[in-house]
Amino acid sequence: MNWWSRLSLRGRLVLLGTSGLIVGLAIAGVAMATAMTYSFRGTLDRSANATVTEIAALLEEGSTLPSPLPAPAGQVVQVLDTQHRVVAGDRNADLLVPLLHDDEIARAQRERITVPGDRALQPDPLRVTARKVGDGRIIVVAVPLGDYNRSLELLKTSLWVTYPALVTILVAIAWKVVGQALAPVDRLSASAERITGAATDERLPVPPSSDEIQRLAVTLNHMLDRLATTRARQRSFIADAAHELRSPWPACASRSRWRRSWATGSPSATTC
Repeated sequence: MNWWSRLSLRGRLVLLGTSGLIVGLAIAGVAMATAMTYSFRGTLDRSANATVTEIAALLEEGSTLPSPLPAPAGQVVQVLDTQHRVVAGDRNADLLVPLLHDDEIARAQRERITVPGDRALQPDPLRVTARKVGDGRIIVVAVPLGDYNRSLELLKTSLWVTYPALVTILVAIAWKVVGQALAPVDRLSASAERITGAATDERLPVPPSSDEIQRLAVTLNHMLDRLATTRARQRSFIADAAHELRSPWPACASRSRWRRSWATGSPSATTC
């Protein structure tokens, strides 16, 4: 953790403040991409289910199937008999070759599968579902995945582009905000540099906000007041001591006066 201790207070605060946002944004981006993926796929599956239901209703009526079968643009629809031969299809379907192989037909009835688009002369892969109706015939509906894949690629590209830009903006804003929050500390430091032993009247600026920095400034000013009082007492003591040293007891002069006083016969007159 040497790199952490080498960071400035501003850098540590910015790193702590933005790391949670960065992780949160990453989780939100992944969640959004996942939700959009399921949403796009659900739209395709609902469209395929609607087509299957419509064709199944026609088969259950027992009427002659229209040629071509009604289907939305882009979809490929085939109706297979019990031998897996194509008996009907829409305008995009091959009426000779089934879209699915035998093993794929059974699997497509349990789950949706993806097959190459070139089986139906489509440029994009196909998401296929199959349903067996009462008389044994099988309805096969394939939905092209081109728009779906392009939408996912666009979403991923957008996230890869916007996420770093958003993180950069957040770090810049956090750096600015933390710098503004620490500005009183810089002013305290600059004022403390100007205060010397000779400048006893200058005090640190107290910020207007009621926070830790204000309490620190007030505490330091109280300390400076106590130091100023102590220095004043020291100067007073030194002045008194200097005065006493400049005015010593006149011992030699006293002895001379004593000798003169004995000569005149009045010793008490010169008693100090």
